[in-house]
Amino acid sequence: MYSCGVRGTDIPLYRWIADDFRRRITTGELPPGTQLPSEPELGKRYAAARETVRSAMRLLRAEGLLVMRRGYGTFVRQDSDRQAVQLVPGERVITRMPTPDERRDLDLEDGVPVLEVTGAGNGGRLYAGDRTVMTCDR
Repeated sequence: MYSCGVRGTDIPLYRWIADDFRRRITTGELPPGTQLPSEPELGKRYAAARETVRSAMRLLRAEGLLVMRRGYGTFVRQDSDRQAVQLVPGERVITRMPTPDERRDLDLEDGVPVLEVTGAGNGGRLYAGDRTVMTCDR
């Protein structure tokens, strides 16, 4: 199910693994809520070092496709895992890397950006980039 088959490209292995999982998630082969095998098991299946698998999973978490639940494992993100934020006219959103304190406060993995909402009379709000969907009415 997770074997990598013939790779034959110059793409780094961690990106190839991430691309393979991304494809499986977006096609529905791995539906929301699916638990992934452990990192050591994926390492065996992809003939990859554990850190290579970790890098692939980290990339997919940063993209918001996976969620890690400590003590339980890594899962394909469900829509209910995302927070919807309705923007009002005049608000702006920027994406940036968090400070160490912001990373701790928002419980972010390394490499996950924050979404900073400013304008329209608010002093600025921060959201986890991997768990937030911004919407606006036009």
